[in-house]
Amino acid sequence: MTSNELGDRDETNGDSDREDLPNPNPRDTTLKGVAWNEVLPWTLLFRVVPSSLSTSVLLLALIGAWLTPVGWRTAAHLFLDDVDSNSPSVLGATRGQLQAWPSGRPPVYQDEKLSVFAGPRRALDSLAHAAMIPLTLVTSSSNSIEVCAYTVFGLLWSMMVWSILGSAIARITLLRVGRNSRCGPLEAISYCGRRCLSLWGAPLLPLTGVALIAAGTAIVGVLMRIDVLADVAAVGWIGLLVMGMLNSLLLVGVGVGWPLMWCCVAAERDGDAFDALSSAFAYVYQHFLRLVAYIVLVAAIAWIGSRILDFFVSLSLKTTHLFVGWGTGLERAPSSKAIVFWEQIWRSLSAAYPYAAFWTSASIIYLLRRREIDQTDFDQVHSSEDDDRLTLPAVATDSQGVPKVETSDDGPDNAKTESE
Repeated sequence: MTSNELGDRDETNGDSDREDLPNPNPRDTTLKGVAWNEVLPWTLLFRVVPSSLSTSVLLLALIGAWLTPVGWRTAAHLFLDDVDSNSPSVLGATRGQLQAWPSGRPPVYQDEKLSVFAGPRRALDSLAHAAMIPLTLVTSSSNSIEVCAYTVFGLLWSMMVWSILGSAIARITLLRVGRNSRCGPLEAISYCGRRCLSLWGAPLLPLTGVALIAAGTAIVGVLMRIDVLADVAAVGWIGLLVMGMLNSLLLVGVGVGWPLMWCCVAAERDGDAFDALSSAFAYVYQHFLRLVAYIVLVAAIAWIGSRILDFFVSLSLKTTHLFVGWGTGLERAPSSKAIVFWEQIWRSLSAAYPYAAFWTSASIIYLLRRREIDQTDFDQVHSSEDDDRLTLPAVATDSQGVPKVETSDDGPDNAKTESE
């Protein structure tokens, strides 16, 4: 082989090697897309509106919105009398809100002159007010034991309803946003129903600690009725203040983090109550201001979704009445009970949307906080497909006793299982 042939071969190999190398000139590179979830992870919050307006999420939220007043009305029938409903205490102002049917509630934002900044502010105010209602009912000194029993019963009922339906909404959102996969409402309810003990145990564990601390502090108060013991308690008052601080940390952690607990159970394969509790407290107290920023931003985004849904619900009712009125006559009013029933269900979509937006927002915030603190990717959400992928095939034996992997073609006449 001549030197010229060797030179030509070297040049050919050099050209092929250079073709495999990346282009050093960035001007010749075409940008086909930007992974905004990696560059700006918080942009994932903008998926709250399409996720919360999906049919499966709205259906679950609608069922929960109708089931929640059932428990509060039952609690009122069991524990309250007419005197309590007309009393000037805090119960008189909140009982109607807790027991109102969704069809009787006006749209959250029905003032057309509402400014852009006033809407999200009202959303945050409504959320804070709703969160403080149970605590106010339990701790108010003007309320009786019956009122406290009414509140506890209603809270347990609401917890039972939303531990299944709320976590099912979270399950659907986590799979849709995190893995771009689908999950039906029945599948989500079945998945979360099998984990109901973890869903209940996660928020009840810190509340049990709060109850124990409160009971111990109350016992100290009883002992302080004796003058000598009162002086002893005064010397060690700093210990009671420390216990009060611990109680406050537990209450804030539960009050802010309980939706994250249920999202953890809905997302993780082996998520139990203890894992959900530790994760939620970490996501609440680490980078707390960033969590507050997420909540403020998602309130504004959810407000946009509520306006969109209110508009289409109202427009659909008006156009239906108009078009049907062309045939029946505009002077006729819908008097059928069936028509009234379906229109009440339709109007209650506006009242159900805050529940849908709340759980979709909590799910996306959970994904963001988990990525920031635990460095876990968004797509790390447990799916039933993962279990099917990890399942080992069945082993069978043929007629000669040789083991082999059983396939769908292997019937009972061709192979028998190893256990036989």
